[in-house]
Amino acid sequence: MRASAITRGGRDALEAAAGWLTHVAPSTVGALCALLIGVLGGIDLATVREANIGVFYVLPVCMAAWAIGVGAGLAAAMASSLVRTVAYANDVGASSAAVLSFNAASALTAYGVVALLLGTVRRHFDDNRRMADTDPLTGVLNKRAFMAAADSALAGLDRHGGALLLAYLDLDGFKAVNDSAGHAAGDHVLRAFADAARRELEFEDLLGRVGGDEFVMLRVIDDLDDGYAIAEAVHARLCDALGLLPHDVTCSMGAVIVQAGDIADHQRLLALADALMYEVKRDGKNSLRLALAAEERGFAPPPRPAGEAARQAAVDRLGPSPQHPSTVLQAIVRQAAAIIGTPIAAISIIDRDRQWFVAEHGLGVGATPRAVSFCAHAIDGDAAMVVNDAALDTRFGGNPLVRGEPGIRFYAGAPLITSEGQKLGALCVIDTRPRELTDDQTAALRALAARVAQELEQPPAGEGR
Repeated sequence: MRASAITRGGRDALEAAAGWLTHVAPSTVGALCALLIGVLGGIDLATVREANIGVFYVLPVCMAAWAIGVGAGLAAAMASSLVRTVAYANDVGASSAAVLSFNAASALTAYGVVALLLGTVRRHFDDNRRMADTDPLTGVLNKRAFMAAADSALAGLDRHGGALLLAYLDLDGFKAVNDSAGHAAGDHVLRAFADAARRELEFEDLLGRVGGDEFVMLRVIDDLDDGYAIAEAVHARLCDALGLLPHDVTCSMGAVIVQAGDIADHQRLLALADALMYEVKRDGKNSLRLALAAEERGFAPPPRPAGEAARQAAVDRLGPSPQHPSTVLQAIVRQAAAIIGTPIAAISIIDRDRQWFVAEHGLGVGATPRAVSFCAHAIDGDAAMVVNDAALDTRFGGNPLVRGEPGIRFYAGAPLITSEGQKLGALCVIDTRPRELTDDQTAALRALAARVAQELEQPPAGEGR
């Protein structure tokens, strides 16, 4: 029993040491090996007659071979044999050159064999671990490996701060490909999608396959705004990649933004992202839904309208947003708030990744991310968009502008349509309590939006744009 416990303890200690060396920087391991060889050399010089410590040089050789590679192990072997020979020569003198050469060659051979053997073992160990962690079809992480890596990433988030984006992705129409074109075609779709998703990763990011046609991605992001933009861009590019395939396959995506102090359980986060993804599938597939982990409730980023390039070009022609909006635009937002009876009204311009407010009443901010913009939804149609209670609307229930400031409950927005038919943004009214809009109020809002569009198209003059 005691011998077994000692053996088990020794094995655990070796595994712990090997695990530590695996994660330490090679430069640190190299410095430790050099220091250890130097210390052993000093002991050798002092005790070469009384003690033979040659076997202890195996330790830095093993460390270098395991943590850095065979080349580093052989270098440590050469350094160890040289130091050992110098210590021996210092004791026996130069008259025994043949003996010194033999001893040096013997030590180098012994240490070199150890380096080669251990380096080979490490290479096979890495290959086996990679195979155990990798999905054989797509080459991305399998579910077990992804979960373990996600746990480490979440632990690091609590220690170092920052934010993460966890996305759950499902291929719409994949089963039909398997049924109609065969499993080989289905495998090709999965590999193509994994390759496209892998191109979206940075150094610290993770990608895993957790089911037949389901993938998960974990990306390091700077902040919430960065997370919104990255989620939209990733989904758009993955859909573009699927569009190049000869099959009708699209991508539904649920994504959760996690900050330090939020949910640290990867199972709960994955379940939340999965639930968001299924909301997308229920609402028509091939879209994205986002949530903040702190809120555990999702919202739908606005769609990119058809003809977005031409629309953006029209926005670019407006020039930079003015620091002080025109009195005409300010008068219109106050009039809109008065007609509808809301405490907030604003004129938004929908830019590439943000919405800018060129005039506002009661809002107090100059811009927000496009991904959380209500007005970016409004420009997807020609009619006024009315949301009677945003908290009950699946598109907006988890939106930060609903859950936090300014606490939007009611929203109505009419698109700003230019003479060329481009929608620059919207004239909107907002309330912090649910309400409804009458037909007359809707007509008035649209008429004011038409006046705003005309004003924005006027060439700059005086204090106007």
